[in-house]
Amino acid sequence: MNTIQDTLETLTLGNPTTFLNLTLFPLLGRTGYERDYLTLATAVRAGSASIREISEGGSVPELLLKNTGKEPVLVLDGEELIGAKQNRTANVTILAPAGKTVRVPVTCVESGRWGYRSREFETSEQVHFKRGRLNKMSSVTASLKRAGTRGADQASVWTDISEKAMRLGVSAPTSAMADVFDAHRTRLDDYVGAFKSQSDQTGAVFAIGDHIEGLEIFDCPQTLTEMLPKLIRSYAIDAIESVKSHRENPTVNRAEGFIERLVAAKVETYPAVGVGTEVRVSASGVVAAGLVAEGRLVHLAAFSAPTDADGPSPDSRGFARSRSRRSGMGR
Repeated sequence: MNTIQDTLETLTLGNPTTFLNLTLFPLLGRTGYERDYLTLATAVRAGSASIREISEGGSVPELLLKNTGKEPVLVLDGEELIGAKQNRTANVTILAPAGKTVRVPVTCVESGRWGYRSREFETSEQVHFKRGRLNKMSSVTASLKRAGTRGADQASVWTDISEKAMRLGVSAPTSAMADVFDAHRTRLDDYVGAFKSQSDQTGAVFAIGDHIEGLEIFDCPQTLTEMLPKLIRSYAIDAIESVKSHRENPTVNRAEGFIERLVAAKVETYPAVGVGTEVRVSASGVVAAGLVAEGRLVHLAAFSAPTDADGPSPDSRGFARSRSRRSGMGR
């Protein structure tokens, strides 16, 4: 059974919304699952979860998540953690069991600091920007295949952040990714305010200009609604680099073509950190990773790779074909 394919083929592609050069195609369809976990931000605010350095001295690629609550806690791939000895982002999506402590594989996104600002991490308003997240996901997949570990190419992550800051004219004293987002907060908030989730929306396909950049899917609308502003900021910080050269918006066929390649791609599985099974996808034009638990796709993030050529895949098993048999598809 291909849980990614099965999930995608239950969804429909809704009418797109565009703000400046960022377009969002909603993925619509009730999965039938009730959410039985908390997001990390909710759990941290409630005091039922905390994230700290792994020891007093700390270790760059790992943190400790202590879940003292009665529900699992969802940590999103690319989710930014602020504080402690330096800011990090999560390398994988994790469903941390209730009443347990797990080690979270992370990557530094603040190369110029190694000293405590706080004992516990806070969650930020964004996830790793899309292009950097794509590169990090690719390196984590390679690490899993090569060594069975979830390490990222740290030097590459720092380079992506440095180049992003340079392109956007941001001076960051500690080379923190958060400073790049903060410097453009007003513009990013404008993007966030332009998009609203729908009651039956569990995912979204994102495009910048006429190019499909990626998609995100969750197991229930509640999680999509909560995470959507963070995800929009992730894409918008890339979008503002090309907003002045914006000419065209994406077609529905391009969004369908990206989904078709994802549906047709081979899936590799690994025991997850915490609950469930980790899924990884590497195919022509697509890099993806996610988490399956109790037979459902809890989360999937997929990105167009640099070799991507938008359009339908002749090898697809038919997102578009199955879609055409359903009513309500936006055009």
